Amino acid sequence: MLHFRSYAQKTEQKKEKRNEQMTEQRKTPHAKITVRFNDGSELTFHDIRKFGSFQLFSRNELLQELKKIGPEPLSEKFTPHLLFQLLQQKKNANLKTTLMDQSVIAGIGNIYAQEALYRAKIDPKRTAGSINLHEVKKLHFYLQSTLQKAIAAGGSTVDNYSHLEGAGSFQQQLAVYQKDFCPKKHSLQRIVLGGRGTWWCKECQK
Repeated sequence: MLHFRSYAQKTEQKKEKRNEQMTEQRKTPHAKITVRFNDGSELTFHDIRKFGSFQLFSRNELLQELKKIGPEPLSEKFTPHLLFQLLQQKKNANLKTTLMDQSVIAGIGNIYAQEALYRAKIDPKRTAGSINLHEVKKLHFYLQSTLQKAIAAGGSTVDNYSHLEGAGSFQQQLAVYQKDFCPKKHSLQRIVLGGRGTWWCKECQK
């Protein structure tokens, strides 16, 4: 048995539908890989911004790869104290970049990292080791609540992301990402951290 893993950011799309529904999807220039299953369904990997990768592993290889990935942020073992320990291990690194490091925590992308940091009132420019346990508890809460709300809303269709049922709607709940003002009407600053655009509020986030 073979296993595959895809790594995608922002606008990459993975869709599973019946063959007749996938005809147009395969014609797009961004459809890089199509996997056909015995039941007639297909999985097509769209890599619009060329950030993604698609890898094929045996079971043993997959188990080795999974050891390189950090804990799932919505799992029971992802506690505030574990988050504190993980951040202390990268204490001199940038906080937001560390949250997005898949070897530290799995599954936190650019949008959700900055949205959680805003809600926790933490400056994304700080180092990972500079936040105390009280701040970590707030960050942990807002990381989980932001992800849970995004999942319930089907993700964030900011540019052209979509899923099997259509577009996501969490972009309607975004507080800072690609905004000019925060919910408190303060002007937002845009900076680049780890090569990714980051919006933050110097009044709300310390």
